Amino acid sequence: MHRGFYALKHQRLSMRHFFILTFIALCLPSFALAWQTPEWQDGTPAFTKIDSSSFVAIGSTVTLQSINTTNSNANTMQQILTGGLGYIDTVVVENIDFPVDFNKVPIPNTDIYLVTDANRRKVYAINSDHQAVTSFGSDKVSDPAYLSAPVRARAFDGSPIGMFSGMLVTDAGNDKVLMFNYLESKLVWTYDSGLNEPAAAITVVDSSRIIICDKGNSRIVFLSMTPDTATFLRSGGNSILSEPVDVEYRPGQLLVTDKSKHAVYILRETDFGIIQQFGVDDEAGAGATHLNEPVDAQFLTNGNVLIADAGNNRIIEVNMALGTIVWEFIPRIPKILSATRQSNNQMLVVSDRNVLIMGYKTRDFELGAARDLGREVDFDSLTFNADLEDGTTIRFQMRTSLTLSELNVAEWLGPDSTSNTWYEEDNTNLANVHDGKRFFQLKVEMATNSPLSTARLNNIAVHYHYFDTEAEGRILTEVIADTAENTITSWQRLRGKTILPVNAADRDEISLEIFIVNADNNEPVYNFRVVNVDTIFNEVLTNIPTLASVGRIRLEAIFNTNNTAVAPILTEWSLDWETEASLASNIRFVDKQGTSDVEVVRLSPDIAFGESNVIFVFLQDQNLALRSVPRIKVGLHALQSGDLDSLQLTRNGVSNEYITSIGMPGVIRETAGTNNGLLELHNGDTLVVRYVDPIDPNDVSTDSVLVVQRTRAILTVETQNGPVNTEINQRILPSDSLYLHVINEGDHDLSPARDSIYAEVFDNTTKDFETVLLYEVPNQNDPNVYRTGIFHSRRGLGIATNQGTRIENGRLETLRGDLFTAQYIDIDTTDVFLYMLPPDTSEVPVDGPGAFNLLFAPNPYKSNSGETMRMRIEAYTGSLTLNKIEIYNLAGELVKSLDAGVFGLDHGASITSKTRSTSSGRWWDFTDQYGNQVSSGTYFARLVGRFTDELTMRTEDVTFLRKFVIVR
Repeated sequence: MHRGFYALKHQRLSMRHFFILTFIALCLPSFALAWQTPEWQDGTPAFTKIDSSSFVAIGSTVTLQSINTTNSNANTMQQILTGGLGYIDTVVVENIDFPVDFNKVPIPNTDIYLVTDANRRKVYAINSDHQAVTSFGSDKVSDPAYLSAPVRARAFDGSPIGMFSGMLVTDAGNDKVLMFNYLESKLVWTYDSGLNEPAAAITVVDSSRIIICDKGNSRIVFLSMTPDTATFLRSGGNSILSEPVDVEYRPGQLLVTDKSKHAVYILRETDFGIIQQFGVDDEAGAGATHLNEPVDAQFLTNGNVLIADAGNNRIIEVNMALGTIVWEFIPRIPKILSATRQSNNQMLVVSDRNVLIMGYKTRDFELGAARDLGREVDFDSLTFNADLEDGTTIRFQMRTSLTLSELNVAEWLGPDSTSNTWYEEDNTNLANVHDGKRFFQLKVEMATNSPLSTARLNNIAVHYHYFDTEAEGRILTEVIADTAENTITSWQRLRGKTILPVNAADRDEISLEIFIVNADNNEPVYNFRVVNVDTIFNEVLTNIPTLASVGRIRLEAIFNTNNTAVAPILTEWSLDWETEASLASNIRFVDKQGTSDVEVVRLSPDIAFGESNVIFVFLQDQNLALRSVPRIKVGLHALQSGDLDSLQLTRNGVSNEYITSIGMPGVIRETAGTNNGLLELHNGDTLVVRYVDPIDPNDVSTDSVLVVQRTRAILTVETQNGPVNTEINQRILPSDSLYLHVINEGDHDLSPARDSIYAEVFDNTTKDFETVLLYEVPNQNDPNVYRTGIFHSRRGLGIATNQGTRIENGRLETLRGDLFTAQYIDIDTTDVFLYMLPPDTSEVPVDGPGAFNLLFAPNPYKSNSGETMRMRIEAYTGSLTLNKIEIYNLAGELVKSLDAGVFGLDHGASITSKTRSTSSGRWWDFTDQYGNQVSSGTYFARLVGRFTDELTMRTEDVTFLRKFVIVR
């Protein structure tokens, strides 16, 4: 049986948004002893601690409320039908993709319809079997018969004026109308002079004219038609119309539908003056006098106008003279594009990509699924409310059963208990044959003699009565918790007493079930059924895992009986627990290792391999640890983007620490969803983590971090004479001073105040290492604001050669001919390789760490910089013969393998000891093995060759790996 719970009101804590939160934690001794608290109890001598109840009598005991059943005619079921008996027959036509117009060909002795398909750019003629018999519109764009965006197609019988039977197609995409010979399926002429997105065109055969609804020009255009061409006569309506989408004609009058003005007009043919109007100009509405984006209107033979009111999803018939709606098709129809009533009063409709024939017809149907009353009942009467038009009737039958499976085969019965009669009058007594049944279902027959008329069933009710042996009683206690200073470490026992029926056989007819409910979210965490063999119950709660993290509860008791003579009775109950002094929690944003606090988190717009786009949280809570709670969730809130999410933390061993190894992924986005497992934040956002101790709700801890968008910095080097040209390996002189510049470093620009960063310069030969401090450059328009992300070193780094090694002394010790490196480490390492002026010899010996080396410059390489990325191979302790270079991506996948012969090395692919060989031009065209251009990213070049050591003369196969970055 379904158990519900009363909704409890909670007071929500408000939180002030701020950037850095400071917490002072009061640390209580960890050796606090647990003690037994006084028990909570109720029912002695009376129950006084109950917050809510239903169907129970409360006093010195709690039991089911006795019910007086003398008045048994209760209205216990009501079903309301919205809408009427509209039927929709879908016309299924192969290959129709996006129909926008549907009408019948008005040529005598034909039963053909036209369907205009906007997506396929065709007009299809289909027969009564819904088979396409021909189509109009060419597949070639250059063909005059090509349709770009057809919106209407109207055929006409030209025989009264001795002309062919034609079809006029309105092509809004090509700003023209096209005349086809319908019977011969060929284009006769087109007209596009001055038209702008025409929405509809019709033919007035008896006067050889064409009327065009020129939507883009907000006007109506008249053309003179001949068998071979059409010429302009006149236009008008500009002062009235805004977005005309449909036009119809009857002698002397035009019926124009204006979508954006939310109105339908009858205009004089001569001067386009308004004769009648329905809808209020420029005012959308859904009532009896308003329209909302109408798309189609039709003159009816009775003098009224049929309107497809698309914004209101309705088709209505309007008396234009009175300005009243006289008929509306029920139900509503979504996404109407066109509607036309035929002579048989059925309608041709295009709605939501469906081609439909609509109207009302007699049918009977079941009113919903089987109804389960939950018990055997006696049925009393049937009442209903219906609106009946002339020619319509409504009547009902009913079927009942004891079981659901029997209902499907039960017979539909009327008032004489046979299937030959129907219930036709309101408030009719139901046949006695249904009494004592549990399931029932109604069937209605709604009859009509016209597609325009329907009965409307507004509501229906079946009235019955029963003896209330199924009443469910319930009580919900006050909140049970310890004081704010203490936290409950273990719930112990729930005890109570009951009174059982004297007759032992009746005890199985009653039940008392007790639920323990979490008072903070009203969710049940444990329940048990009180046994009916003893008047005392004693439920041990110490080993129930779901209670371990719950510090505030309510008790809920559910009373049931299957016998009207007996009921369960509760006389008292009590609860005890153990407590300890509550300890304050602490929550922090930390790094991936969980060892250091973080104040700034740098994220990218997208999660890319190799980049850390993850946020980590660390929680300490002794209250959870004392209960061995294995995991807990904390809430995350981005103050600017508004994103909300939760992160699950897992206990770290047996400590009081809760961590996450995978963290919460985050990205920088303009818009944000919520609770989707991905934090979406703004650049400069503040992310707040908030934790409420479930054991002690008064214990709330929070932390916050600044979130900025990660940027890729670019490092350049200058001397006192200007920028160093690394493209041509410009040599550094001993007299030079080095100045470092970093740009595009937005993720270190944390405030309007001046920020600073560090870069490094080192020489692998001398092992010297120098740190350079760079300061942010101020804004151009405000020297007191620093938000540029551009950093310059203030002092030049001096150069010394052949003077030993002194680290961090403000001067780089190097050697003539050395290669040394300026480096700034951010997302990726940004290197600038610098070369000292060589000794005055014609051949400079090459020296370096290891046996050989593979270098790239510039690295990172920007493809749009105009530079050439060059490769250099150096041999130090022997001779190296290069076989090939293999390129890999970060995933370890082979991108391309390049043989040594393609590189154009200036000293060839065999490099002797103490020499180098450098590519003279572009050594790789940045394509993969399939010829596709590679994308920006980090790659690895793997050198494969054979090396002969000059001392041992031992030759072996060797490989060497070098990382490089491409920015495209």
